[in-house]
Formats: sequence, structure tokens, C-alpha cells
Amino acid sequence: MRSLEEVLGSATKASENEDLRRLLKTILPKVSEKVYEVLKRYPYIEDLAEEVSRIKRYSIENLEGLLKQAMDSVVRVGGRAYYAETPEDARRIVGGIVGKGKIVIKGKSMISEEIGINEYLRKLGNEVWETDLGMLILQAGSERPSHPVIPAVHLSKASVAEYLKSIGVDVNEKMEAEEIVRRVRIFLREKFVKANVGITGANAFAADTGATVTVENESNNRLSSALPEIHIVLVSVDKIVPTLEDALKVAMVQAAYAG
Repeated sequence: MRSLEEVLGSATKASENEDLRRLLKTILPKVSEKVYEVLKRYPYIEDLAEEVSRIKRYSIENLEGLLKQAMDSVVRVGGRAYYAETPEDARRIVGGIVGKGKIVIKGKSMISEEIGINEYLRKLGNEVWETDLGMLILQAGSERPSHPVIPAVHLSKASVAEYLKSIGVDVNEKMEAEEIVRRVRIFLREKFVKANVGITGANAFAADTGATVTVENESNNRLSSALPEIHIVLVSVDKIVPTLEDALKVAMVQAAYAG
């Protein structure tokens, strides 16, 4: 995990990058426009957001009980539940489940970035692949996400093509974005089929049922959770809410405000 000084240093360096500033001025307003369009089309979302705020406050105030209920629910439906107090604990637990010499595929998970799980699993001798397009690009270029929803927003098309070529994707910067995406899908297909372990995050976690709710638009989370023999879900305690209905409401609001 990076120190505050490292984060501030990276932010300062990024703010001085004129190309990046121009790129963000073009893309981020479009994201905001999409959010406004969604809220206009579905006005009930704003009321739902207020309800989600109340759900979250209740969950924080009752976290200890909800955490126990959530873990009990996972066990009841046939899963295994682990509690990690620190990033080191989390890495050790995941590493113990994965083992060595495995192919691991990952859905986009910011908590996995925070605890450095990719690097840890590779040191154990595993092959680890991000399956979200933006995260795969960053993996190829050994870069970190610059945005929780659009992680590779800071990269130019030329950089994207260069990074993807470095891991064996047959692309070049002259291709249309749609063609690049198509070829990435072909590249990832083999990873999905051969994977031993899938790791995903969760937008919300229902304490009453042990269900995870995940929002996606690339089908990579579905494949990462369904195809491998072992599926690991990394859930920070702030994702836990009392019921499955609550979890679905959280996901609806998050999806709307992500544009």
C-alpha cells in the first residue's frame, strides 16, 4: 500500500501533465452528462439514494452484528467465510486458498488493488490476469488505476495499443476502438477457459442471504465467478448491508451515479 506522500506526489505529477488534463476535460464531462440523463429518465433514483444513505448509516452502526450474520450466511449456503483484520491477513488468506502454479482471473476490484493481491499471488508462482478491459490495459503497462470506474482514463489510444501488444494482443493504434476490444475478447477467452481461480469484488453484500451483488457491463465478472472451480469474493466491511433487497438498492444507485 502506498504512503500518503507517494499518493500526493503522484497526484501532483499527474496534475502537471497537459495531455492528461486535456483528456480528462474531454471525457469526464461526458460521464457527468450520462449521470444527468439517467437521473432525468429515472427520477426515483434520487429518492432511492436517500434510502441507501439510511441503509448505509444503519449498517455502520450495527456493523459487528451484520458482519457475524454475513459470515454465518456464507457458511450456511455452502461457502467459506474468512475475516481479515489487515491487508497482510487478506493476502495470506487468499494465497492459502489459491496456492501455487494456478491461473487466476480477476474482475475489477479496488480492494484487491489496495491490498496488492496481484503482486502477492504472482510471487507465489501464479499467473494472474485482469479481465476488466481498463484494468487489463493497466496490468499490461504496469500502471495503477486513475479512476474507480474508468481506471485507464488517463491513457491515450497509442499507449493502450502499445501496452496490449506487449502482452500478446494483436492490435495497433490505427485500429478502431471496437476492433481493439474485439481482439482483447479473443485474448481473454483462453484465460477464462483455463482459469483455476476467479477473484471478484462486490458492489454490495447481503448479510441475510450471503449473496453478493455486482454491477458490470463486460460480462467479465460473471465469467470470473462462474467458470473457474474456485471463486473468491473480496468484500470490505463497508459493503455489508442487512438484506438482499438493500444490496440491490445499493447497486442500482451506484450504477446510476456511475453513468
